[in-house]
Amino acid sequence: METVKEMPERISTTMDVDGESERVLVTRSMDLIRRTSPIGYDLWFGMAPTTTLLSVSPQDHADIVYSAYLLGVADKLNATTAALYQDVLAAARLYGRPDGKPLMEKGPNAHLTAYLLGAARLLQHVGKAAMKPALFKGWQLDLMIDARRVPLWPKAWTHHSWRVSHWIGGTPSILLQIAQSGENEEITPQLVDEVLASSARHIIDHKTGLLRPYKSALLQKLFKAAYRLRHDPDIGELGGVVHILWVFHAVNAPYVGNSALFANAWKHLQVEPFMEKLPYCLDFDIVQLARTSGTAAAIEAVPLVARATRFREDIAAFLIGDLPEGYTLHKLPGALATMHECALLEGLPALTELGIAPIDIIKDAYWL
Repeated sequence: METVKEMPERISTTMDVDGESERVLVTRSMDLIRRTSPIGYDLWFGMAPTTTLLSVSPQDHADIVYSAYLLGVADKLNATTAALYQDVLAAARLYGRPDGKPLMEKGPNAHLTAYLLGAARLLQHVGKAAMKPALFKGWQLDLMIDARRVPLWPKAWTHHSWRVSHWIGGTPSILLQIAQSGENEEITPQLVDEVLASSARHIIDHKTGLLRPYKSALLQKLFKAAYRLRHDPDIGELGGVVHILWVFHAVNAPYVGNSALFANAWKHLQVEPFMEKLPYCLDFDIVQLARTSGTAAAIEAVPLVARATRFREDIAAFLIGDLPEGYTLHKLPGALATMHECALLEGLPALTELGIAPIDIIKDAYWL
């Protein structure tokens, strides 16, 4: 695997503003939010909401909440907007919850539903607004899991491991949110454990630790050959299985195929500075998997900590620099979360760039 030679310039992560030290990374990230979602920025960081929440895409709301949390500025989020967000989500039509008010033209899929619930949990975690009891009612298990207790997914995408992983991982994340509330007698922590165990048994390969939702190895081989024309199918498969492994991590359940997963993650980490041209959630997928699948001995056997340091510094330099026009708001939480994962691997008490303790975002939000 080739290593990208061009590295972003590592520059200072603090600057002096009016005689006071200000975190450049926070400033530039907030600028990105303001530029890419101006109405969302005003809703969440203005003095008072001046427009309806539905004037902003649901994904933007979650991106802003996650970004503020990962930047250490969640205290600046508008509490009135946070309460409105919880009210709107509690009454919304969501994946697996067909009755409710529409949030968008096409209802959110499992991935987006899990992301919106993750943002709701973060708002509750920082004391801005609690998740509403009504949010945990009206869910229909037959729309989410099959008789084996395995998550449902669109069969047309069976050979696209990364795409179907958003259902395969998103559904257990949603179920965990509901189970942790204690507000739903049918959806309990025991059910979540059953879904994870059944998924491990039926759709995770015990040798590789990767998803195996398909039945035909030949068709899968043909799909990967076609997919390779645009993306690396191997990293796509690794980035796919992490979506359900996040829920394993959230509940402290062991992974299937730990050694193979760690070796695979480390192989992809040979590419520098990022997994693709720009840092985003795929970087988080690989770094978080390396951290959570690797034993202490495995991590010590390779220069993973040094790689994590470079990764963290390179993302900081990228975010502080002149961002390309196509760098969207949705990429920001993944990039920031990767920095936190790197700091956790490094054993840092605080991120140099932010001055806050590293965050294990999956433990806090159950999704990203």
